[in-house]
Amino acid sequence: MPYNPGGGNSGKTAFEEEQEQIQEITKTCLNKEQISVYPIPNSGTFTIKFETVTENIDLYIYSLDGKTVYQTQLNEKENTINNTNLAVGKYVMALYCPNGQYFDWTISVE
Repeated sequence: MPYNPGGGNSGKTAFEEEQEQIQEITKTCLNKEQISVYPIPNSGTFTIKFETVTENIDLYIYSLDGKTVYQTQLNEKENTINNTNLAVGKYVMALYCPNGQYFDWTISVE
């Protein structure tokens, strides 16, 4: 087996494993234009759709005073959020990607 500092038992160098991880993280996140959120306004039930399958995207919904009112992890191409216990008003919805990127929207619940 070749010398593999920090590379574990995969037979790959640490550099090769790091490059694979970067590629996986890059595949996970998209541009905001590749993400659809609808309907806005809504009743607390809405859909988040990605152009490609995504994994480990954290969704947070914040009240306008900054309190977290909902959170979950998204792992599908199309995700329906059913949170009808949100009070009528405006909220900030944020998506956080594993590579540190984030996207946000203002959503209205009627």
